Amino acid sequence: MSRISLFPQVYSSSTLLVYRVHWLRAKATKDRWTEEEEILKAEFQWTINFFQRKAEDWDRRSLCNQNTGLCGPASYAARQTAIYARLRDHCQMALESICPRRMVCRETGPC
Repeated sequence: MSRISLFPQVYSSSTLLVYRVHWLRAKATKDRWTEEEEILKAEFQWTINFFQRKAEDWDRRSLCNQNTGLCGPASYAARQTAIYARLRDHCQMALESICPRRMVCRETGPC
């Protein structure tokens, strides 16, 4: 129970109003930061998923070019695969360093 409700006769109505307004503003600020945290985590996961998808696309192109005997395009596609995989891993590590309690699976997103 709050101090205010235990001793209502001690506080004037204007003081109670000030406390209520202060509490509501503080709660609104906390709620905004909580929402911002959720949005940032989701954006991180979207970025990880994007890099994963790009790595898979380039890997598919690399294999296709290798099968047709095109060494140059296959090498370029393999390099692009490595770049996107490295970006994905970097984002993954950054997300885990900011939010270590939350496990993130590469294939499926948040666990």
